[in-house]
Amino acid sequence: MINNIVDHVTKYSPITEEKIYGIEVFQKVRKADTEHRFVQCSGCVDFLHVGHIVYLEQAKRLGDKLVVTVNTDKRVIELKGRLVFTLDERLYMLASLACVDYVIPFGEDLPNEIIRKVQPHVYVKGCDYSNKDLPEASTVYEIGAAIHCLPESRTYDCTTTDIIKRIKLL
Repeated sequence: MINNIVDHVTKYSPITEEKIYGIEVFQKVRKADTEHRFVQCSGCVDFLHVGHIVYLEQAKRLGDKLVVTVNTDKRVIELKGRLVFTLDERLYMLASLACVDYVIPFGEDLPNEIIRKVQPHVYVKGCDYSNKDLPEASTVYEIGAAIHCLPESRTYDCTTTDIIKRIKLL
């Protein structure tokens, strides 16, 4: 899966390729980097839009390195009931954003294990969550990280569902 996108990206965009990691390789990079403040966001990002970009740019401001962990296709279908872009496409699009430093796929139901492996200083979620409602909150606190919810990320009132509805009206 990752190899398909890395093979494609290597031919066309070596800069983007350098941002897409498997968790094992990322852990080595993370362990060696003790100077930067890491921020982690997790989600489907099944249809990249301005709301996601605003959210990611705001998240990046909370630290030095932004790590985006992305649900696999199977998990997106389970959560959303649809798949607009494949994992490879989503990894590539996210990696192409200047505010994103690392993109890592994960397939677990909840991001608890990937949070333990990434070891962020700050874990970020959008405004549709509060710290007390976040299923992974105990894991974030267990590793000594902070949780930051970004209510401003809905400023554009833009969701994938809304975009799909607008497209269907065309």
